[in-house]
Amino acid sequence: MSNPTRVTARRGGLLAIAIAALVSSAGYAAEAEEEIVVTGSRITNRDYDSISPIATVSSEVIQATGRTNIEQVLNTLPQVVPGLSATSNNPADGTATVDLRGIGPTRTLVLINGRRVNPSTNEGVVDLNNIPTRLVERVEVVTGGASAVYGSDALAGVVNFILKDDYEGIELGYQTGISDESDGYENQVDLLLGGNFADGRGNATLFGSWYQRDDISQADRSYTAVDLQGGSGTGVAGKLDNVPLNPFSDQDAVDAGGYAFNADGSARLFVNNLTELDGQPGDRYNFAPANLLLTPQTRVQIGALGKFDINDQVEAYTELNFTDSRNATQLAPTPATNILIDRDSPFLQPDVQAILDGRTVD
Repeated sequence: MSNPTRVTARRGGLLAIAIAALVSSAGYAAEAEEEIVVTGSRITNRDYDSISPIATVSSEVIQATGRTNIEQVLNTLPQVVPGLSATSNNPADGTATVDLRGIGPTRTLVLINGRRVNPSTNEGVVDLNNIPTRLVERVEVVTGGASAVYGSDALAGVVNFILKDDYEGIELGYQTGISDESDGYENQVDLLLGGNFADGRGNATLFGSWYQRDDISQADRSYTAVDLQGGSGTGVAGKLDNVPLNPFSDQDAVDAGGYAFNADGSARLFVNNLTELDGQPGDRYNFAPANLLLTPQTRVQIGALGKFDINDQVEAYTELNFTDSRNATQLAPTPATNILIDRDSPFLQPDVQAILDGRTVD
């Protein structure tokens, strides 16, 4: 029975100390004639109350990044594997995509205000160039359990773009950018116009955007100007390939992979080396400089959003969006291979005809 008594006494002592501290603090506040207000708040965010893991990117974060394309913002998230973007040249199809967890953009569902977006390709992939970046209120990224609700196209997850539907005022913005090497210019002009009506029951928002980006060639950077894999074995001036089922009789030609042509049309052993890689003479072709490091783009967007609360349960809305996005890619010349030529062709030099005669099979 003694232990409970000591506990009670200790609690009483703590209570007395707390009361004394409050009295002292109040007395100090009265003496200094200052009002101290202590507040506590917790910002409502779906990251905290959702069953599935959700990452939210707000419009403030998007603007702080200075990015003009939304896929550039998404690619900074740890759950996103970069898909096709402004730096995609080969492969590329002019679209910008989002790929959650590396499963593929065809398994990442893209929504606007919780509704599916019309696909941009036959595979059902949505081009993120259709998303008006300036009008995005926040982006919600769901990476678990989404396929149970939306189906197999949400196997990797869902990216939901929530647009501003209560914008009031007018906003005209201009943004420009340039690379560290003073190239790859970007320019974007945005216009937002919106307002409420019917005592706040409705809102109408108009938006327009123009965007332009210059290209950067791989030849403009020392680290991309040379193909580090050794280039193409096809060569520039043409080549007589060694065929395993019908090889050259000369073992040196077999080891070299065939013969290359000189400027006068005569033949010599193919030198399987890329000159730009180590400075040594070679016949391999460096295709890297002809490719693009940053692709050019011109994009025009025009749209309108509208909503009206008919009553507490019914809302009428409209979402109109027109996007004209023009992209371009550039690849090295495609080699012409597997071409059969006549041994008696008058375009062949006598030494070339002799080499062809040396094959083991006619």
